[in-house]
Amino acid sequence: MKKAIAILIAAAALFASVNASAQDKWVFNHMGIGVSAGLDGFGADLIVPITPFFQLRGGYAMQPLSYDIEKAKFNPQMSKANGDVWNLNQDIVPRVQANLDAAHLFLDIYPGKKTGLHLTVGAYYGMHPENGGPYRITTTEPLTIDDEDKGSVGIVLNEEEGRKLTTDKEGNLMIDVSLNNPLAEKYNLPTNLYPYAGIGFGRNLSKSRIGFSMDLGVIYTGSFGLNGYDYSREATVGVQNVPIHAADLDALKQIDAIPENIIDMVEGYYGKAESIPVTPVLKFNLVFRLF
Repeated sequence: MKKAIAILIAAAALFASVNASAQDKWVFNHMGIGVSAGLDGFGADLIVPITPFFQLRGGYAMQPLSYDIEKAKFNPQMSKANGDVWNLNQDIVPRVQANLDAAHLFLDIYPGKKTGLHLTVGAYYGMHPENGGPYRITTTEPLTIDDEDKGSVGIVLNEEEGRKLTTDKEGNLMIDVSLNNPLAEKYNLPTNLYPYAGIGFGRNLSKSRIGFSMDLGVIYTGSFGLNGYDYSREATVGVQNVPIHAADLDALKQIDAIPENIIDMVEGYYGKAESIPVTPVLKFNLVFRLF
């Protein structure tokens, strides 16, 4: 018994010695928990120091928000399966739904032991979920169409190519703002991994119990685009993804409630945005040092 107690005392003394040494060097001996809000959603992080010059952050962020754009309601002309143009006679209110859901891992690099300004490198995982892109534009209510027309009535983008956007089987129209997946495409990886780089202001873990920091950076996404769906052949070949290009926006001029000059302006901006390879990130972090 005395021997066991002596071993425990020796082990405790050894742990205390190692811990004291680690405290001098800030090597995995502290931990903080942080909450954040920004363009990547609302999230939480665990932060540990590697040395006074490096800190590791891992966490998760999501943004399950939606917004109805009442001022953008419209009454479109639709196309039936037989090609007949059909007036819906129903005001449609677009709903924007945020679908951000991603884990992240960051390495903060500090040039000095007490500096707040730092560089951050890392990655996001899962920015492009299987059920759509990070943002989805849909109708607030199903369209008032007959049940047999649901899944076939829609808007024709290119008649020669047979490209059209239809409602789903419940009568809803939806368009996703989708991200490309450059790493998966280049290296044939079955994953949604997006590199991140940026700068930060403020030290996440310090001697203070509460810390505040800000991140400003970019996620490498390759580019982004708009993606719709065609349900008309779901029974035979499945639901078809329909990429919407800048030139396809001309088809939306059939929506009488939206002036052509506005569509022309959106078309110009969208054509430029398709080639932008990064997505910006701005987030604010509040960190509580646990020990």
